[in-house]
Amino acid sequence: MKKIYLLLSALVSSSVLLAQTFAVTFQVDMATQTVSSNGVHVAGNFQQAAGFSNNWDPSATQLTQVGTSTVYAVTVNIPAGTYEYKFINGNSWGTDESVPGTCATNGNRSVTITGATTVPVVCFGMCTPCPAGPIPKYSVTFQVDMQNFCGTFDSVTIAGTLANWGAGVKMNPSATNPNVYVVTLDVDSGMHEYKFRTHSGGNTNWEGLPNRMINITSNQMVPVVCFNQTTPCTPKPADGPVTFRVDMSNGPVPADTIFLIGDFTNPAWQDGKVAMSPIGNGVYEVTVPNLCPAVLYYKFVNGDVTVGANEESFPDPNDRNCVEPNGIGGFNRVYTRTGNNDVAQYKWNSCEKLTISVGEFSANQFAIFPNPSSDMMTVRLGDKNYTLRLTDLSGRLINEWNRATGDFRIFKNNLSSGVYMLQIFDASGKVATQKISFR
Repeated sequence: MKKIYLLLSALVSSSVLLAQTFAVTFQVDMATQTVSSNGVHVAGNFQQAAGFSNNWDPSATQLTQVGTSTVYAVTVNIPAGTYEYKFINGNSWGTDESVPGTCATNGNRSVTITGATTVPVVCFGMCTPCPAGPIPKYSVTFQVDMQNFCGTFDSVTIAGTLANWGAGVKMNPSATNPNVYVVTLDVDSGMHEYKFRTHSGGNTNWEGLPNRMINITSNQMVPVVCFNQTTPCTPKPADGPVTFRVDMSNGPVPADTIFLIGDFTNPAWQDGKVAMSPIGNGVYEVTVPNLCPAVLYYKFVNGDVTVGANEESFPDPNDRNCVEPNGIGGFNRVYTRTGNNDVAQYKWNSCEKLTISVGEFSANQFAIFPNPSSDMMTVRLGDKNYTLRLTDLSGRLINEWNRATGDFRIFKNNLSSGVYMLQIFDASGKVATQKISFR
């Protein structure tokens, strides 16, 4: 009986230990900042554990001023573990701090909790306490090359902790190179984040890459970089299609629809989601035609794109060689186009490329006529069986035909006039993609 009692006591103690939370106080000194009327907040992957609705919510966890000091603090109760976080001077992304690389993890602060903890006070945007006295300012010239920009724009601005994330500061064409836009700013010393933006017809287009970072310690001219790239511009490949594939066999149970989101759709990211189609063996695919950007930022989503938990999260820190931090605790995939049979294919939540038997073959081996057509066109397939899939340019499936062979006819019927993508799959899963149009 005594052994049973001891066993039960041990089990109860273990359950209590597993459920135990600790008081953790986050603190930031705002002495170098003009505090936003929206308050000071902290966001991170601790928030759900602390009882808030979502992680990385910039408006949920507000800090309060400590007496009459410039320090702001908040205490939450969370389990033991390692967490990432950052402070926000306001209540929205774009007013968050730039965490210097010397104390950053994926661009964020981090803390390991093993018991009740008061995290040491740090200066907003610094690794150390705030310096005494005024912060020195330096003259810094920023330059961005727009020669590879896709589309047109009315103006170019720089926005960030050094130039106001909201309004930004207008840049002007260089006197020596009209493709290069420049601006000189008086900037506080220290670490800063920023991005370049274009504006056209009231719309703002942000660079898709992670926030740029710079440590200001002297007057300087920052080297020219290409818009949306971290390097100088090089000749951009001609506009062309890119095929995206994701293998869901190692991931969660696939939802009704797997989506592709990225900075190259119109509108970008969630609002421009592109549906993917199953092609067998747990693989989903979509071909996006006529892509212009040289570098693409994207990710796959399992179902509803408005639910952050449905996005890829890349939990393995040793499996992130194809992604870059997005600045809010997550990661985006990166693909650089070559302009020649571009295919980006990976396993879900991983940088491991697909090894299953999918591939491409030339659409030129199939005659499609007349194309364009006003009512009907013929696809000459020969004596083998193929699966044909017709989608619109957003990737939405319009129709599918199995065991198609010979001279296969596609009728316009109720289709709207316009351009469509026809995918032809053979028995091994290889695919040819051809653009067709009905008048």
